[in-house]
Parts: sequence; C-alpha cells; structure tokens
Amino acid sequence: MSLFGSILLISIVQETRGSQIQQENGIPEWVYMVYCDADNNLDSYGINDINEMEQGFDNADVSHVKVICFIDRYYSGATTYQIVHDTSSSVVSTVLTTGFPSEPNMGSKTTLKNFITYVFTNHPAQHYVLDLWNHGSGFGVCWDDTSSNDKLTFDEVDEAIAEACTAASETIDILAADACLMQNLEWIYENNEYVDFIVSSQETIPGYGYPYDLMIDSLCDDWGVTPANYAIDMVNDYHNDYTSSYDTTLSAVDVRTASFTNLMNAFNIFTANMTIIADAQRSAIASARAATQEFYYTTFIDLQDFAEEVKTRIVGQQYKDACDVLITSIQSAVLNTKQHNNPDAHGISIYFPETSSSYDSGYSSVIDLGEETGWDEFLDVYYNGPAYKLKLEDYTYHDYVSLNPINDNDGIAEQGETINVSITIKNTGTMDATLVNGTLSCASPYINITIAFQDYGDLTQGTSRTLDFQFNVSLTAPDSAVITFTFLIQAMFTVAYQKYESLVLVVAQSTLTGGDSFENALLISAGIYDSLMPGPDPIDGSAWFRISVPAGKFLIVTIMSGAGGSDFDIYLYDPSGTFLTAAIKSTYPDSCSTYAQDAGHYRIRIYPYDGSGSFTFNVTISDTTGPEDGLSIGTAISLSRQHPTVTDELPAATPDGEMYFRVFLQEGERITVWLRGDSGESDFDLYLYDYWLNLLDYSLSYNYPEEIRWTAEYTGYHYLIVDIWDGSGEFEIEVKFGSASAIPFGGWMVVGLGLLLGIIALLWRQTKYHRPIIPL
Repeated sequence: MSLFGSILLISIVQETRGSQIQQENGIPEWVYMVYCDADNNLDSYGINDINEMEQGFDNADVSHVKVICFIDRYYSGATTYQIVHDTSSSVVSTVLTTGFPSEPNMGSKTTLKNFITYVFTNHPAQHYVLDLWNHGSGFGVCWDDTSSNDKLTFDEVDEAIAEACTAASETIDILAADACLMQNLEWIYENNEYVDFIVSSQETIPGYGYPYDLMIDSLCDDWGVTPANYAIDMVNDYHNDYTSSYDTTLSAVDVRTASFTNLMNAFNIFTANMTIIADAQRSAIASARAATQEFYYTTFIDLQDFAEEVKTRIVGQQYKDACDVLITSIQSAVLNTKQHNNPDAHGISIYFPETSSSYDSGYSSVIDLGEETGWDEFLDVYYNGPAYKLKLEDYTYHDYVSLNPINDNDGIAEQGETINVSITIKNTGTMDATLVNGTLSCASPYINITIAFQDYGDLTQGTSRTLDFQFNVSLTAPDSAVITFTFLIQAMFTVAYQKYESLVLVVAQSTLTGGDSFENALLISAGIYDSLMPGPDPIDGSAWFRISVPAGKFLIVTIMSGAGGSDFDIYLYDPSGTFLTAAIKSTYPDSCSTYAQDAGHYRIRIYPYDGSGSFTFNVTISDTTGPEDGLSIGTAISLSRQHPTVTDELPAATPDGEMYFRVFLQEGERITVWLRGDSGESDFDLYLYDYWLNLLDYSLSYNYPEEIRWTAEYTGYHYLIVDIWDGSGEFEIEVKFGSASAIPFGGWMVVGLGLLLGIIALLWRQTKYHRPIIPL
C-alpha cells in the first residue's frame, strides 16, 4: 500500500472535484451508511440502534442528510433501510429494494463492496460515513455466525473500499468502527488510501454501541459540518453518552493530510531506533512496556504512552528525541480522543504482546504495517535478540572436596567445601562468535573464587560449550545464605560483545533455578523441588519450568511452603503458550491442576506476587485430577460432560464463603448453567468469569434456579462462582453442554449493567478476590 506522494494529492483533487459536481446537482451533503452485521449474538442490539437512528433523525431533510442501514439479522435475514424519524420502539424506516440476498455473508469482502457501491450509485452525496457495526478483535471485524463464522480481515476491508471508491471515483470521508479494539495503527495504516478520517475505539465498546440518537441528530442539526469537525463531534457524542461506570475510549484520526505522513515518518524513525537498542536496553523497554496503558486484549498498548514511558527509561539522546517526535506527531494526527477509566489512552494503539509466546507469527506477512514497516523487526529483536547473541544456557554446582566427605557430590554447597560450577554458554544468534570467554565474580565475603576465567574459544551459531569454574565456601557462611555471582560473557562478532548474567546458590540447601522465559523454561520431571524467588525472568522475576505431559493426564502443581511473608503464585500454560489456570491464594499450600488435551511440554511459571526467598513446590502427573475442593481458583471443581452436576453447601471454607467451579470449553461451544437451592433458606448467586478473571455474565435472581447461558469466545477454562447473597445451606450446580456455535473470538463485552442491584453486587464481587491474574 502506497502511503506518500501522489496518493495524498489525488485524494484532495477528487474530493474537491466531486464536491463541485454534487453541489451543482443538488445532491445531499451527507450519507451515513451503516454496515450492520447483527447476524450473531448482537441481534437485539442492532434493532435497538436502528431505533436510535430513527430517533436521532429529527428535523432532518433528506436533501441534506440520508442514513442508509444494511442489517443482517441472526433470526430473520437482511434488510436495507432508509432511516426516517420515529420515536417508537418499532422500526418504521423505509425498506429499500437493493438486490442483496436475503442471507448475505457479512464477513465477505464482496458483500461490503456491493453495499458501498449500492450507496454510491443510488444515494450520491458530497460526504460519506461508512460505519462497520459488529464485533471487533483488533485484527478483524464483522463476524457472520450463519456464514461459517466468516469475518472481514483488514485486507478485505481495504480492498472493498478501494475497489468501490475507484469504480465510483469517490472517497470515504469517515470510516467508523462501532466495534471493539479497532483504533490501532495497523487499522489506520491499512485504510488511509481512500479514507480521510477514521473514528474507532482502542478499548472495547459496550453492548449498546454508538449513541446513534446523538450522532445522527448532530449531523442533522449541522449538515454543513466539515468531515473533520463531524469526526470530532462523533467522539464527543460517544463520550458524553457513557459515564465513568464504563471503560471507554474513542478517537478521531486524520489520515488525509500531511499530519498522517508525518506520523508514519516519525513512527518509522522511532521503530528504527528501538530496533537498535532492543537487545542492549531490553530491560528498559520491557519496563516501559509493562507500565504502558493496555486494553482488554493486552496485546495492544497505547502508542503515545509507550513512547512516553520509553523516553523516561532509555539511555541516549537520539532515542529520546525519536520518542518526542513520535509523541508530537500522534498529537497532531489525533483530532479528538476521549476516555473513561483509561487515563493514558491517547487515541492510537499498537500491537505489542508482552512476550514472544503471545506474538502471532502471521503479523509480519498478513498485516500491512507488519509487512511494510520495521515494527515487526523491532519485535523480533526485542523477543529473540539480535543476530549476535550469547547466553548463559545452564549452570550446575558440583561439590567435590569437603571437610565432611559424606557430603561430597550431593549437589549442595556447604561450609568448607570447594565447588566446581559447570557453566554452559550458547550462541543463540545468527552469526558465528569468536574469542568467547567467561569471567566469574562474587562480592560475598563467604566466597573465594579460585578459577575465575575460562576461554570458550569460537562458538558457531547454535552451538554451546561447557567449562568449569571453581570457588570455596567459607566455614563462617550461615545456613540458607543466598549468594549471587556475576558472570561476564565477552566475544567478538563483527563488533565487540559483552553481556552480564547472574548465578544464584543457597548455602547448605539444594535449589533448582528455573528458566528466564517461556522458551527457556528448565526441563524437569515429576518430583519435589526447592527454588528461589525472584527468579531469572527479567520482566517480572518469574521462574519457568517445563515438563512433558502425556495426553489424557493431569498436571498438578503445588507450592507447599515458602519464605516467611512471601506470596508466590503458579501459572500453567499449554505447549503453544496458551494460559490454562493459576494458583493465586495468599496462603500455602497453593495448588492448581490442568488436564492435558494434547501431549507436549507444559510450562509452569512461578511468580513472586509478594516477598522473596526460598520455596518448595511439588509437581505431579496423575490419572486423576488434583485437589479440587472448590476453595480457590486453582482448586476449582471441574464440571464436565461426564460429571455435569455437583451438590455442595455454603458457606464454604473460603474467606467469603463462596465456592469455585470450572468448565473447559472449546471456542464456540455453548453451555447453560443452573444453580438450584432452597428458596426458603438461601439466596445464592451465580457468576461466570474468563480465565483472566474478567466477568463474563451473572445471574442475580431472587428465585431459583439461577441461570446463565454462554457461548465460549475462546478455547480454555471458564470459572463459575457460587456466592452468598443471603442465607446458607445446600445447593446444586448443573452444566448442560451444547453444540459448537460460531461466535467470534473477541468483541463487545455484552454485560447488562442496567439494574442497580447488579451494579452494586458486581462491584462488591470485584473487590473480593485476592488479586487478578497476571497475564503472560
């Protein structure tokens, strides 16, 4: 996609020439076209929004403004309306004859192109708004459930607009997305060629969507408004319609003028500079990334906030200057941005998963921004290091001379022992390294290093070598003293290279040191281990382990004990890096388990939520599930097709008396959950959460059964919590599993917060957790 030069000039000429012709022929100033894909679980919201359009079309004159809405419903097919004013709850707008099929695929490029072409041909105007209405995931929009869950990709939207605009010699003045998470630089970059302004949300959009009564009314009241000012008005109307009870964002970005060219130039300079320092100053960038505003899908962060956080942490004036230029260019391109509860949202997001295991490898080949700029190259260097990179692959302590011969070779560094430490260096870059050497040092008064330097020679890419260093442990070293060594790696590539690593041991105690990332997790087998927190992960101090689990087995992990005042947590991931479940209690023992759907190396991440020091953990592979007592997220009771019903009673032994259950669902799988009890003795409520403990749905009836119906938007565990509103006693929870239904991954958080009781109960519930789960 071409960005610069003649494209900008052609766009302006076409707009001017088209406006002159249209004004001479008395053509309306505006046509607002809505591509309303309600062929999914948003069906009722589509009708509500058409009613809002009718209400907003007040004092309207079709010689100035038209609103054309093409809606495909889940239950009754497609209809095209020309909106007329009405204040009733019925749709009374004029039905247009279009020739579209009664059941179109709204996820097809052809359907979108035909709709735009139809409007251009039959309802010409001086200015056009194209509003894409549906679920959004950041990289896709408009899922159609009755068309095999097809969706519009970025390329399909771009191509549909380009082909329709080229054929009609038109442009779209405003491209709007009444869909979640779409205002990222990838979306903006993809659609700049035939669009002047883009209005979308960085965050999710509530189920009620755009306030069309306000937005359409604004256009009808001021039909002479410029596209830039109407884009600004849309943001204001949206923001004013929602209160701080909702987490919202909306922004309007100029992609027509030199401000967008400047933005892309500044972004490319910023990206090039970040690539240069991605390895050398990785910890600073990681810290900036962790502090940056995230959104519902945490793979997207605010671009300006990231640049501001980077600037405060990195070393080098040229890199700080690149941050300043990008910040200024974003502020120039963003015409208006408003938010509730997202204080560091400045109008444009960017794709930046926190870890490589969450990175979609298709980004660099499917998304134009990934293909045509250096952002994917920055991410590659950030995740994987540059072409020249050496790492401390492994180290092992061997005690071979001891004051007490009985203790020799037990792997424990005890007082008076001489210790050999075998250190492996691996070339993980893509270039050969020469003159590789290592130097071991330690500031502890209890350590005397006797062999501090070793020459590793040359290491070709992908190869490793192990050599021994040596030190003595003082007789006065106290038991359980934590000793930290510094290991300096030096080498020559095309430039001189050096890197510092850390080694840790505990005097008179056997310890297992985990890996520093998902990819470098330490391979272990089932057993009981001692280890230390914080671990080697440079981002959050986690320690990573991996274990081979056969399909059909249960992996059970328990932190049995930990240092005084500590609070360490467990996170489990499948071989692909998908988060499964967690143990996040504030007390020990803290357990969790997962069923291995597929064989492979599962990851165990031990995370230091609070405190530091040693801990003991137990890893078991079993034919039966772990300690499922329902008293925590990690030990939630499993409900399955084989065991869909459980009877128990409240209050449970949890701090607030509730009980936890879980179901493993495939994406698109439907469930119905019933909670039954004795109405004369109790009033228990039912909540459904996703695996990050975000609330999905709830039932707060005064009568039994409480009931939740849900269609899974991802494959993985979902959590059910039975909670006490009043009383005590026995209850029964039952899950009915339905067939798979193609509901899109991602989309609007359709959580009904209309009832004051529901709002109070939900806010109260949110405060009861020990803490939220920390994403990967």
